[in-house]
Amino acid sequence: MARDVKITLSSPVSRIDWSGSGVRVTTPKGVVSADAAIITVPISVLASGGVTFDPPLPEGVRTAFDGLTTGLVNRIALGYKPDSLDCDPFTALDQVRGDGRVLDLCLRPFGRELAIATVGGDLARQLETAKDQEAVDLVRDAVADVFGSLTRRQATAWHVSRWGADPYSLGSMTAAKPGHAEARRILSEPVGDRLCFAGEACSLTWPGWLPGAYETGVAAAQRVLALPS
Repeated sequence: MARDVKITLSSPVSRIDWSGSGVRVTTPKGVVSADAAIITVPISVLASGGVTFDPPLPEGVRTAFDGLTTGLVNRIALGYKPDSLDCDPFTALDQVRGDGRVLDLCLRPFGRELAIATVGGDLARQLETAKDQEAVDLVRDAVADVFGSLTRRQATAWHVSRWGADPYSLGSMTAAKPGHAEARRILSEPVGDRLCFAGEACSLTWPGWLPGAYETGVAAAQRVLALPS
């Protein structure tokens, strides 16, 4: 879908000036001018002041930021040698370890020799500050408990996410604080006919999910295209 879209990487936005008739967006590679901006920066980054708005955003929008909080869910993916995991594609393995730690694993997604573990809460926070090897060993042991100790040596690659430590995300997905569900609706509305927010935090139907990010992005694009030229 992005085939005909000009995309510039390594250009984090630090300032959005919407004081005039359009917007001026400041990046390390210069200032970009446009009629409007679609902002998909995670709400946690916006709430922490990661992007400066000039003039400041309306109080209602800033209050909406405060009405949402960001949870933490991370994934640990292990790649195995062929035929290491004797199970059907998308086999689910939920395990409570002896020490109380909980793992939710998806095995062989799309028939690939992978084990992808999802961790949240205290365990996710603990592993964010640990070395990769601790997270990898945790998943490797969980798989070996079911498929045998030989699988420990058959895991040959891995990746560990750390969304909370990433300065461009500061967490995984949003949740509305009690009594603040209205924040999502507020953020789904354009600001000054020049700023449109999009992302799962703005979704009323799929909050916290990829479809919510997609649908709000399409809606924001339609609003921008409908603006008077």
